[in-house]
Amino acid sequence: MAFAHSLQRYLVSKNFPLPHLIGTRNDNNSMLKLGDSIYELYEFITGEPYNGGLVATYESGKTLGLYHRLVENFKSEYNPPRGHYHDSKMVYDSLRPMGELLVQRPNVVGRPKELIALLKGLRRTYSHAAKAVNALGMSQWKPQIVHSDWHPGNMLFEKDHVVAVIDYDSARIRPRVMDVANGCLQFSMVTGGRDLATWEPKTDLSRARRFLRGYDEINVLSKAELSAVPFLMQEVLLAQTVQPILRTGTFAGLDGTPDLERAIRDKIMPIPVVGAMQMRIAELREGVCRATVPRDRCYDGIYNSFHGGLLMTVADSIACFAIFTLTGPNQHLTTTDMNIRFLAGCRSDVTAEARVIKLGKTLVPVEVDLFDANGVKVAVAQVTYFRLEKAPPVG
Repeated sequence: MAFAHSLQRYLVSKNFPLPHLIGTRNDNNSMLKLGDSIYELYEFITGEPYNGGLVATYESGKTLGLYHRLVENFKSEYNPPRGHYHDSKMVYDSLRPMGELLVQRPNVVGRPKELIALLKGLRRTYSHAAKAVNALGMSQWKPQIVHSDWHPGNMLFEKDHVVAVIDYDSARIRPRVMDVANGCLQFSMVTGGRDLATWEPKTDLSRARRFLRGYDEINVLSKAELSAVPFLMQEVLLAQTVQPILRTGTFAGLDGTPDLERAIRDKIMPIPVVGAMQMRIAELREGVCRATVPRDRCYDGIYNSFHGGLLMTVADSIACFAIFTLTGPNQHLTTTDMNIRFLAGCRSDVTAEARVIKLGKTLVPVEVDLFDANGVKVAVAQVTYFRLEKAPPVG
């Protein structure tokens, strides 16, 4: 804290935008110790949150460039920390215990092989990125004071311009490009609030470019540094999630289930019958799938209602998708038998809700209820699937 306060006082002297520390009444000390706790007080600054716009993104990169220029030769009587996320032993060592913790979560039970494969893939990606950065010569690049937590939540804006940067507790010494890469990641991520199913697994390239252009207006990156940015973005993304997951089993309270849901949807949507029958998946949760299929009158049966054979097809398909919520979408399955009892004619769209009865090592029975648009139960079915070790041959 002493180093962080000395850094902030220096930045104030350089007119950098940040809230000023308020000293104690008697000796103007920026820290107040009461019992075992230490307190600090800052002035209040009025501002707005980051709006995701290109101008605000550009200004954020520009402000980071200014920060790095101002603190490049800053010296303090206090020693700053030096740890970092690049090629970190902590990250490598944390993957195994993280897996041991996650395998106990409900959405992973019964799928340890899938989790192990995922963790191995993350380790390969992290290692590959670290080697790429090392090959670019980062060990020879000059270290300096960096912010180390440059993201939208630590900034206030007014009309797209930065009016305050906060949270200097993580400031430390490392090559400046590590700060740039983290900032570029944070300001270009495509997120969707608390629902991970709405997140897109990509970077907003327009925002990433604007952030880097803003930085370059004040502090130009070398070609090698710029080449390292995408790899460092991969490293920091993993490094920042490891410790929270080890402590709580989640990252910021977000469960990984929506990631599974996205994978299941990606598996389902290319299936021909899903497109042909226009199946709309409404819900995917542990052991359950609910979907609606519109009625197409050209496939009506003899009594001008949803054809019974098609209702069986709907039940069969939705049962399979319910199993995916427990096994993951890479499980190979085939129907062994099914039966259906028709209770009423369906003269509207049909909604099917499938629930896994038991996830066996080889056989998986599933019950399916089918309802019309008025909520009337029109059929009940039971489908049994066989879990295959490999995909059946394609004819």
